[in-house]
Amino acid sequence: MVVEISLTSNDLILGVRGKDHPFPVYLAAGVPVVLSTDDAGVSRIDLTNEYFRAVRDYGLGYAQLKAIARNSLSYSFLADNQKRDQLERFEHRSAEFEHAVASRQSPFSKAVALIKAAVIAPP
Repeated sequence: MVVEISLTSNDLILGVRGKDHPFPVYLAAGVPVVLSTDDAGVSRIDLTNEYFRAVRDYGLGYAQLKAIARNSLSYSFLADNQKRDQLERFEHRSAEFEHAVASRQSPFSKAVALIKAAVIAPP
């Protein structure tokens, strides 16, 4: 089971945001979550906005964002073979992205990132 979170909709329609929103509690408890949007005609936002808001309002880092994106495939309604293919594609593309970013970093930055990754494990 996964919990679908629409941060902007929850804020604009329900007035639930920041420390009053259960989003950080779900993350801390290890509950699988995905980000979603409401009807574009209602909120005029897209999924990129929801990821931005998760970073801005809740301080999510790359590992948490990646886990949420992975959840959107893992808990999707795709057929098992399609889901497997898309998860493999996701992992491959993520590895390519991470390699490209790492290749542009200084050795010191790489060491700091490695230490952070070891100390701050993704959910």
